[in-house]
Amino acid sequence: RHHLQFVYTVLTKPDGFSGPVFSAVGLYDDRRISHYSNEEKTWKRDCSDAEIWRYTEEPRDSRDWFINQVNTLANCTSSRCD
Repeated sequence: RHHLQFVYTVLTKPDGFSGPVFSAVGLYDDRRISHYSNEEKTWKRDCSDAEIWRYTEEPRDSRDWFINQVNTLANCTSSRCD
């Protein structure tokens, strides 16, 4: 049995700076196998093990989805979210 997870990070910038900085890391059994960043704009594989990639894919559209979630949460207060 194996464990696959993706860790996402978004850093927001003050007004006047271009959009948020987004990065993600793919982990397979706690070993980094892929990464994504604003600069590269595509998933890069850090592991060439064919067995891992036989059943593993990078998330599709994860950047836009995750940034949308952060923006939604940024509009939340303790009593409601818009």
